[in-house]
Amino acid sequence: MSIGRFGDGPEVWSRFSDEEIVERAFADWQTITSRPESQLLGSVVQRWNSALPQYLPGHAGRIAAIDAEIASLPGLELAGSAYGGVGIPACIARADAAARRLNRPADDHRGTSE
Repeated sequence: MSIGRFGDGPEVWSRFSDEEIVERAFADWQTITSRPESQLLGSVVQRWNSALPQYLPGHAGRIAAIDAEIASLPGLELAGSAYGGVGIPACIARADAAARRLNRPADDHRGTSE
């Protein structure tokens, strides 16, 4: 499993020991899976400091322009690592925001309804 939260800088998790990371990650997993009684059988911590790919200069501006353009297209959203962040937390945050917009009532210009 990968650990991190949207908005966390690299310094957030680097200050924790491997044991603390395992404890926090497993506690999150127990909560997410609704399995508080589960037991951890083993763990390995692999730190990938500064290992995430970097976007090219101007990426944020290009994505902002794309987002502005598709804002007028009901039912179309973009999510994934190509848009607002390559880490799992950033991908989840963007996908969650997209799903929320898609579930808005039809009178919202970006939402759809059945």
